[in-house]
Amino acid sequence: METQVDVAPVLAVLNSLTLLNRSGAARGLSSWVQRTVKELTVETAHRNQVVGHGLMLALVPDADWASFTEYLDDLAASSPATLRDRLLRRVVELARLRSGATYTPAALLADWRTYVDALKAAQPSEPVQVMIAHETHNLLNNPALLHDLALSHLREMWADWLAGEWERMAPALRQAAGRMRGQVLSGRPVLEALHTLVGRDTWAWETLSADISRTVLVPAPHNGVVTTFLRGDSTLWVCIGRDLFSAELVRSTPVGRLELLHRLQALADDSRLHILELLHQHEELSAQDLIAHTGITQSSASRDLNNLRNAGFVRERRVGGANKFYRLAPNHVAGTFEALEQLLSGQGQLEATPAPSREPAHPLGRFLNAAGNMVTWPPKQKDRLLLLQYLVETFEVGRLYSEKEVNAILKPHTGSDVAALRRALCEFRLLDREGDGSRYWRTP
Repeated sequence: METQVDVAPVLAVLNSLTLLNRSGAARGLSSWVQRTVKELTVETAHRNQVVGHGLMLALVPDADWASFTEYLDDLAASSPATLRDRLLRRVVELARLRSGATYTPAALLADWRTYVDALKAAQPSEPVQVMIAHETHNLLNNPALLHDLALSHLREMWADWLAGEWERMAPALRQAAGRMRGQVLSGRPVLEALHTLVGRDTWAWETLSADISRTVLVPAPHNGVVTTFLRGDSTLWVCIGRDLFSAELVRSTPVGRLELLHRLQALADDSRLHILELLHQHEELSAQDLIAHTGITQSSASRDLNNLRNAGFVRERRVGGANKFYRLAPNHVAGTFEALEQLLSGQGQLEATPAPSREPAHPLGRFLNAAGNMVTWPPKQKDRLLLLQYLVETFEVGRLYSEKEVNAILKPHTGSDVAALRRALCEFRLLDREGDGSRYWRTP
């Protein structure tokens, strides 16, 4: 089976439309989804349910387009019956593959209850929205109206909500896909590559991959920590949230000895290991959830979470101001023990501990404490650059940070004030920012 990594603009946009329909049921989606859902009119939100849920099986292509506008132009030029026939054909085929059920397009068109039954057989793990299915069935019997509704809604959502958003996100997505293409796949079987990226969610693989010839892993701009799947006739598109692309997957240098020590020290505590256990069992937990599960005090939980976050094992996001939620970074855990295994086997690029000398054991050793945090700002320019290159590894490629988030990441490095450290990262072009300083991101 052919496996690829691709930016896939059409699939990314279609996927974002589907996310708007599930914002109330899925935690961990991006703030863009939550914000956009609140701003949609009731009519637009309903049309998105019909198009982004009821008709999505017909809209997913097998080959991607260079741009979403090209996709829209092709859709506009297609016969009104094209979407209807494709939707019926895919429902019939998926019902056969996933449930062994036999239907015909004519039978689905003739009775909406039969159509609902076929949808349940085609998507056994997903609840069927009966009212949306009924409305979709009416459209199937009026292909011209179906075609016009799908095209007009996609054009409206693209113009009003997604064109500018795509322009903003595309550079980071292209960067993530480019680096992942060689480093994530590297000839691995698709399921292994998928597991490396998302850590879990591979449960859906067996039911989704039947009778396909190509799998494309797509960096999705709005998935957050959620993985979604869209299927064409012979292509399965796996849309993976950018928040799951840790630096482990896109870093260009191996894990150094000092960084490995920093990571392992963060794990040498029973309370922190318990927190990692809980985050492995749950997609995401708040700080209060973790306190309730572990029985530790709030100050202890805050200290443990800061240690794990600074070491890269957990990701933090804020909801509604002070509320913080945490999730495991499974690929960071895997990368840590892979680096340790390479060290022990002699296959890694980690240098052995040198014999005692009057020189520091590591070029940054005199500027860092045992936890790997900066305690002294180097006087020499070359040392500053080395230190900043070490610090920038804490930031995820392709993610946007507020100034407050940047400050929180840099705060443990007390050798210099946070503002000076933030400015230095920008001056050395390791971080870039908006002109007003509202958003920061790691540069390629």
